[in-house]
Amino acid sequence: MEKSESIRVGIAGAGFMGNVHSRSLVLAGASSISEDIKPELVVIADPDRDRADQVADRYGWQDRVESWRGMLDYDLDLIFAALPNSEHMPFIESASNQKAAVLLEKPLASSITDARQMVDMTAEREDIRTGYMHRFLPAVQNAKTFIDDGGLGDIRAVRSVYLLNMRKADGHADWRFDKDLAGNGASEDLGSHHIDLVQFLVGNVASVQALTRTLDISGAPDATNDDMVASLLEIEGGAIGTMQASRVSVGHPLTGYVEIDGDKGSLRVDRSTLNDFIFRDEDGLETRKAVRPSEPFSTLWSSATVQGAHPFSWHDSFAFQAAEMLQIARGDTPETVWSASMNDALQASEVVEAMAESSMQGRRVPVKQYP
Repeated sequence: MEKSESIRVGIAGAGFMGNVHSRSLVLAGASSISEDIKPELVVIADPDRDRADQVADRYGWQDRVESWRGMLDYDLDLIFAALPNSEHMPFIESASNQKAAVLLEKPLASSITDARQMVDMTAEREDIRTGYMHRFLPAVQNAKTFIDDGGLGDIRAVRSVYLLNMRKADGHADWRFDKDLAGNGASEDLGSHHIDLVQFLVGNVASVQALTRTLDISGAPDATNDDMVASLLEIEGGAIGTMQASRVSVGHPLTGYVEIDGDKGSLRVDRSTLNDFIFRDEDGLETRKAVRPSEPFSTLWSSATVQGAHPFSWHDSFAFQAAEMLQIARGDTPETVWSASMNDALQASEVVEAMAESSMQGRRVPVKQYP
């Protein structure tokens, strides 16, 4: 067997997502893809030296630097960017001139103006992708195939709910609560995941009418962006929808689902069942198993038919995303590219921007299609 090709990887950010992406690269490096491609964890960048040392020691990063700018001095094939949203624009401005493929965490930027500029400057770079990892859940991939094959018929309605409880009394304050650093709050940090799913599975959102709120929570860290959003959606093609996202829902450590109605039935993808989707029609309810030999990444660990169809987890979806990025970095673009493009991510941000404008103006707002 020929030796697998090494892909030199760097990561910007050693926080929560830096940990998750580091783990995903280790998992991908131990998968079947390693027979052809092996990630070499070259350098991690973070201004917090202790945090960078901890992640580097845990996952095997060779070098550590204080700034992502210093990381770009290395000869890299692939970069994962897990930075505060306000740093995405200068990062992409520099990284887009490098040879390395890039996976940039969502959302694109802390402002819609920066997001549009970033799409313009990366227009010729299909190897710069964004981290909407829910696309890599088995249930989502099989739901897309089912919908594209006409299983739901004509789409009539969409319902989306994404609830967490992040802003608690005596809780930890980070940049996600700061509009200058993060941009919009729950609507973008959480809601954009489901906006991307709706647009990935059904079609673009044409207009919205929304309400947002920032709550006064005694003892909790201050927030300057929204804690919750509720919105009516108009989908291109005529379907209507509702969407709710909240980071202050007590009793909801994680509640999330997207439900889509067609004239043949209704499909539900639920965050509590990452391997299955639920289909309802006039004959009742059916749970459709997504982990099977036809699942796109079923052979990354071992055959899905070995000892039954063992379920995948939330962390596996990041590893599937990392595996695809390793292929893209080597120049072997998969037949089906599941990751979100920069323009896909911009369209999610355009919906969030329209929600913010709608809430402020108290009217329905069309979603800008850019460019």
